[in-house]
Amino acid sequence: MQKMGLVVRRRVARFVWGLILTLACLTARGGELGFYYGQRLDPGEWQHLEYLVLQPEHTPERPLRLLKKAGVKPLAYISVGEVAREAGYFDLIPDGALLSD
Repeated sequence: MQKMGLVVRRRVARFVWGLILTLACLTARGGELGFYYGQRLDPGEWQHLEYLVLQPEHTPERPLRLLKKAGVKPLAYISVGEVAREAGYFDLIPDGALLSD
């Protein structure tokens, strides 16, 4: 069981480093990058960016369309190390995989 945990941690670490490198490359190309994890997205505040990282479950379709129309490229924030209790997939997580409530 411990070996399985080590394998998962290594995969998560590789994914995180890959994500960091991807974001670094995006910003190195000159595009401005922003992060918004709130629930009331105002596209007008973010239309100056080239990329905007959003939580898919908090982003309604209309603001997303307006962002795209303004030329912003939305990127989905996907967490590999945390899950909110209210997430629709929370009950699918095995009991032993949760470190705390």
